[in-house]
Amino acid sequence: MKRKFTQLIRFLLVFGILAVMIPNMEAQACSCMAPPSVLEARDQSQAVFSGEVVKIEKDINLLGDALGGDPMNPIKVTLKVHQAWKGVKSKEFIVSTADSEASCGFNFQEKSSYLVFATEYEGEYNVSYCGRTASLAAAADDVTALGAGYVPTDDGEDERPWYISYWPIIAGLGLLLLASISFLLFRKKQV
Repeated sequence: MKRKFTQLIRFLLVFGILAVMIPNMEAQACSCMAPPSVLEARDQSQAVFSGEVVKIEKDINLLGDALGGDPMNPIKVTLKVHQAWKGVKSKEFIVSTADSEASCGFNFQEKSSYLVFATEYEGEYNVSYCGRTASLAAAADDVTALGAGYVPTDDGEDERPWYISYWPIIAGLGLLLLASISFLLFRKKQV
């Protein structure tokens, strides 16, 4: 009995020493809520577009890379924009994402096309695994729901149909015309 008790004490002592010596490392995993609808995601995003990945740049971190990489390091993804629905004014767009899906990073592949929903934070556009960003092939229904987009130009101006770009002017002129006609009819009745 005494021998078993001594073994138990030794085990607990060794286990306790190891527990103190091994650094406390938290497991990190991405946990997502259900994604919003396409139109809600469009409204919540600062940029919505479809495009092809032309370049992926990872931050160089020699120590982190030597130890297997740091999933929290952001990567920069440059996409050639095909069509846009919101917030895009040039034919190339850069987004950031975490380096792994475990850290909620989106897994972009070069030469693949995506429908991208990006949010802006401190001047950078970010994409998350938890958002609605998806390969263009898998997002056909989302593209249909978004409707007609526009093709951005290199000069930063949107190539939108004139009636979309100038709708406030057209609406204002229509209201002015309606007010003028109403004023003339009212004035005619008084005479």
